[in-house]
Amino acid sequence: MIDPSTTLPVAQMAQAGWPDLGALALKWFSGDQGVITGAYLFLLLCAAIGIKLYRSFRDSVGSGNFRGQAAQHRQEHSVRKEAKRWKRAKAYSRAGECFASIGDYPQAIEMFRKAGAQRSLAQLYRQLKRWQEAASAYEQCGELAQAAAMHQADRNYARAAQLFARVGQVATAAEMYERAGQPREAAEQYEQAGVVERAARLYEEMGQAEKAAPLYEQHFAQERNRYREPGGSEPGQSFDQVNTIGRLAAQLYLQSNQPDRAASLFEEAGDAGKAAAAHEAAGQFEAAARLYEQAGDDEQAAQCFERGGQPKRAAVLRAQRLLQEGRCEEAARLYEEAGELQQAAEL
Repeated sequence: MIDPSTTLPVAQMAQAGWPDLGALALKWFSGDQGVITGAYLFLLLCAAIGIKLYRSFRDSVGSGNFRGQAAQHRQEHSVRKEAKRWKRAKAYSRAGECFASIGDYPQAIEMFRKAGAQRSLAQLYRQLKRWQEAASAYEQCGELAQAAAMHQADRNYARAAQLFARVGQVATAAEMYERAGQPREAAEQYEQAGVVERAARLYEEMGQAEKAAPLYEQHFAQERNRYREPGGSEPGQSFDQVNTIGRLAAQLYLQSNQPDRAASLFEEAGDAGKAAAAHEAAGQFEAAARLYEQAGDDEQAAQCFERGGQPKRAAVLRAQRLLQEGRCEEAARLYEEAGELQQAAEL
């Protein structure tokens, strides 16, 4: 109960300077101002409820995480106890598997080593990206392809190449030798794998024309056959680009003192002038003369006829050229020397 004696009448309160609470309430909760006040109160209520819900969710998640961590710890403890039992029983491989499952890798490695479980050890080293140790373990258990892949990951390309070659992956071995800076071994492996263009290029770079030439010739034959097949050539590749391979092979045959093989390749590649010179260098004078004549070099053709023991054919060829130049008297004399008397008489 409120003691009336302790309260002031409304009029006295107003005289004493106290605010009129009723008027204030009526002002704030009526009309447009009342709508605004109600909206503010609603927002405050929503904020309070949101804070309460967030705190409840946070507490529940925190307790859930704690429970999850506790369960995980109990499980890890149980696995560790099992691993120790296997260890005491000298079942080291099983113990290693248990230690590895809970992430105790040093203990797992020790157990696998004691068990001589090289494959399990290699797989664990691979998981840990300890490539060199993984490679060694794979080699010891006879998995050479896996060991080669580990050496490759470790950038030990020379050893990787050796192992890839041993398991018959010669193209990969060639690539590894090339990365290791061993072009001779790389070229040999490419040649064995049938990748003749890359083998030829490496031999050429090493200055071994006698090895590069037949490989380029083989590559030239492959490309010509492919070009002749519908849709077989590379996009934008012209027949002259294909012939460039043949000319390169022929040039390398010349460098390795095999002009006869160079001559036939120059002919196939459509270079009559160089083919004629190669035939001449090989002592095939009649073929050289024919190609010189085809190339429009009559004097060189005539010289080849002479060197080939056919002076009359040389004289006729020179007479024909003189006749084209309008030098009839000189042409008649050459026809006479060649035994072509009727033509000489007519001139």
